[in-house]
Amino acid sequence: MSGQTYGHHTAHERAFTDGLAKRRLLVAKCPVCSSVLAYTQRLCPDHPRAGLEWCTASGQATVHTFSIYRIGYADREPPYAVAIVQLDEGPRLSCALPAEEDLRVGMPVFAEFDSAGSLVFRTQPRRDQ
Repeated sequence: MSGQTYGHHTAHERAFTDGLAKRRLLVAKCPVCSSVLAYTQRLCPDHPRAGLEWCTASGQATVHTFSIYRIGYADREPPYAVAIVQLDEGPRLSCALPAEEDLRVGMPVFAEFDSAGSLVFRTQPRRDQ
């Protein structure tokens, strides 16, 4: 997600992708009720005229579901997991994760930016380490 372009983005979607380019994971928030929305949602369903403000997400998330890929696609070296993670703020994102033996639904993960500037999610370090 580092400066990569996938088709045409609306101004709303560009706010999210511009944040990624600046190494910030942003979430859209309603200024009236503080509901946090997925980046594809353009308005709060309860306050459609209020607009949205963009806030930096904590980066903390939980694995919602995943699938292990044992055949490589694009530049990915197998095995790897494609997962849907739920940010602590509420929205869900898709991502790739290392295919660890103990990867499971409900596992905590965190977002960070790698040396190339791409957003990646990693499993949380164990508390006993």
